[in-house]
Amino acid sequence: MAHGRRGGGGRTLLAISPEVSDVMYGYGYGMNGWGYAALVIQVLFWALLVVGVAFLIRYLARGRHETPAPPPAPQVHQGPEQILAGRFARGEIDEEEYHRRLTTLRSG
Repeated sequence: MAHGRRGGGGRTLLAISPEVSDVMYGYGYGMNGWGYAALVIQVLFWALLVVGVAFLIRYLARGRHETPAPPPAPQVHQGPEQILAGRFARGEIDEEEYHRRLTTLRSG
C-alpha cells in the first residue's frame, strides 16, 4: 500500500509497495492485450526473418548453378536421298537439279 514518509528538507515522499506497483503498471495479473500483441509481432518477425534468409540463400545458390546443356541429339544416319531432299527443302538446289541428282542416285 502507499505509505507517506518524511524525507529530508520537509518533503513528503510516497512509497509504493511492490504489490501495488505491479498492479498499477499492468504486470500483476497476467498478460494484457499489448502483451499478446507484442508476442504475436515477435513471432511473426522471427518467422519472416527465417523465411527471408532461406529464400535469399536459395536465390543466391540458384544463381551459381548453370543449367546443364541438353544432351546432343543422337546422330541419325541419313541416306543420300534424304540428304538431297534436305538440300532441296532448304533451297540450296532448285527442282531441276534435285530431280537430276535423284535420278542419278537411283540409277547408280
